[in-house]
Amino acid sequence: MNFDVIIIGAGAAGNAAAITLAKGGAKVLQIERGKFPGEKNLMGGIIYSSSLEELVPDFWKNAPIERPITEQNYWVSDKKTVTKLGYSDDAFKAKTEAPAHAYTVLRSEFDKWMAGEAKKHGAMLLPATVVLDLIVEEGKVVGVVTDRPNGEIRAPLVISGEGVNAFVSWKRNFGNKPKPDEVALVVKEVIELPEDVIEDRFQISANEGASYEIFGDITKGCLGYAFLYTNRKTVSIGVGSLVADFANNEIASYELLEHVKNHKSIKPFLKGGKTIEYAGHLIPEGGYKKLPTLVADGFLMSGDAALMVNAVHREGSNFAFVSGRLAGEVALEAIKNKDFSSNFLNAYRKKLEDSFILKDLRSYEDVFPFFRKRRDILNDYPQLISYAAKSLLTVDGTPKGKKKKNMVKGVLKMKSPARIVKDLYNLLKVLGK
Repeated sequence: MNFDVIIIGAGAAGNAAAITLAKGGAKVLQIERGKFPGEKNLMGGIIYSSSLEELVPDFWKNAPIERPITEQNYWVSDKKTVTKLGYSDDAFKAKTEAPAHAYTVLRSEFDKWMAGEAKKHGAMLLPATVVLDLIVEEGKVVGVVTDRPNGEIRAPLVISGEGVNAFVSWKRNFGNKPKPDEVALVVKEVIELPEDVIEDRFQISANEGASYEIFGDITKGCLGYAFLYTNRKTVSIGVGSLVADFANNEIASYELLEHVKNHKSIKPFLKGGKTIEYAGHLIPEGGYKKLPTLVADGFLMSGDAALMVNAVHREGSNFAFVSGRLAGEVALEAIKNKDFSSNFLNAYRKKLEDSFILKDLRSYEDVFPFFRKRRDILNDYPQLISYAAKSLLTVDGTPKGKKKKNMVKGVLKMKSPARIVKDLYNLLKVLGK
């Protein structure tokens, strides 16, 4: 068969590209190594409506979504205490004719649904098939080699939605394998609980959901954070850290997850639950400076394969949806003009630069290098926050004016004023580019 475009992968980016192309009338082949879309995919579990609504209008009416995220919580832990900050807003909730701001999903079901949307518009899905290499002739990508008998399949354009392990792209020097301090390992369990128990424990209604991100000592010195999200009849609990940190701190990923699950602030949420899924996944965190070759003759890269993740704001799925859609839009123009040269396809790079994706990646390009150099911030400041909160909240007959002075003195003994000011300045500097 003849195809206009071959897409490697049926994850968020690959599905977004396939939907866009199929809607535009292109002949699309989507190749997925799993037995079905979603079998090999994993993320924390949150998608953002704004990026998906552009692909599939009214998606929330039919997609296998779990709960809308109506409450977001951020916790900072030290060895003995937890300081909590939460935010809830009716604007995050679903309306009669509008989706909620964000939803939790389970990828095994959600990815199947997205691939089904592409198939509904005419895309062909080839599952249980591994792409081994790209076919390159005269410097142009003109197809793929698969592990099937007579496995060469040709098309004038190939879009990589391979995910973080972009082995096929790396083989042709479109990007490089991330180093251990440029990629995070996330381990996650999905724990089954009765729906009414979830709503009672998290103090949410039937059409509400909550997210928790926990920073500080809970990761035992590893650069990362833990998370807890509510689904309909399950909760997702997980933790992620740089691969290098697991080695440097001599702790296995499953040990860190057990530590998180048994943390005094989290354990009550999970009591009586049954683990029905356990998985691990790599997340690229190289940032803007490590972006691979996004465009070549007959070739585009999108999503995790192109390192498009903003871990600071837990954003990855929306980057994948948008980059996949933009790749699909440029591919449609290339098909129309019968021009698959890198010069023409560079419109994809321009679209990415005009979108929030490359702007955000550029803004946060120095964040992880900053925290890699200043590991002490992850330990010292949770202690400062805990000390300050305890000092102010303890009622012991001490006048409040004196209590505030004592609190300030105690904080400054733990960290000098000059160091605090310098740390705050440097942090705002890397976050405010």
